[in-house]
Amino acid sequence: MNSSLTTFVITVLFCNVFGNFGNFHIVYLTATKPDLRSKSAFLQCIVSACHSICLIFQIPNAVLYLNDIQITRRQCFFMISPFLISLNFQCIVMLMMLVDIAAMIIFPFRYRKLSNTTFLTTASIAPAAFTIYFYTIGFLAIDDEVLPFCTGPFAMHPTVNKIWLPSLLTVNTMIVVLYFFVFALLYHVGKKQTLQKECRRVSRRLKVILFIYMVSWYLSIFGATFLALFFEGRVLDFLRVNMAFFMELCFLQSFYVIMWRSKEYRLAFFSLYPCFDMNYFSPESTSRVIESNKQTTTNQVFLPRNTVGPTIIR
Repeated sequence: MNSSLTTFVITVLFCNVFGNFGNFHIVYLTATKPDLRSKSAFLQCIVSACHSICLIFQIPNAVLYLNDIQITRRQCFFMISPFLISLNFQCIVMLMMLVDIAAMIIFPFRYRKLSNTTFLTTASIAPAAFTIYFYTIGFLAIDDEVLPFCTGPFAMHPTVNKIWLPSLLTVNTMIVVLYFFVFALLYHVGKKQTLQKECRRVSRRLKVILFIYMVSWYLSIFGATFLALFFEGRVLDFLRVNMAFFMELCFLQSFYVIMWRSKEYRLAFFSLYPCFDMNYFSPESTSRVIESNKQTTTNQVFLPRNTVGPTIIR
């Protein structure tokens, strides 16, 4: 087994273990903890479920690659159909997460009155339309060409890729623009007392998640789109497969960012595992330990002047 093959297989397995562990807990905590069932949390739950499906359906490609098995585009397309559907759906849902924050800031009273069911139904229309469109044209264009690898860009016919990959890049560009608009808006408007708590809590975790998403997604889609201008043949195929690493980074990062940025999710997560002391892992406890150490040091240094040495107890 050569080094590139070993790296690829280890990366897929690593991302599946850690990514699915995190994504499962996001879905489970959102479903079982009423305090976490906000509109933004439900969108994050959908994204995490899609990311888990994408990670799982990277495993067949690793198995084929490991055994040097090549299949046709038709076989590949149907084998990773859940991956293609989830990939397209989550792309637009990430955009909807920013629209959700913007609506929370601009229309706070209407936003609170809108039911979760109505909100999720409305927010799912664009992702569903985007997914159905590209899956349909991908299905209509499939042929029996033998593929070196079975990933999204290979499963789609080259004529479809000319539309699909730039579309994904366009959506990501929209996310970038809306990202800066929303957080600039939050900076200026979100200081109001009526908006501060809810907006700050949501934006605290989402601005990191979305930033990592944008960077990793851009690198992955940009590479898949523009590498063809500089490389060809087996070299191009190999580089496109390995660009999936950045996509997998996007699929596994949400839970760990949420644990870092959200106290509510940390409390909910550690309540599932009583053997862990949540206070030990929280940033607040670290601050308390530092302050305690400072106080102890102060008490040791500033002794009373009449203290000459240790007291001997007879």
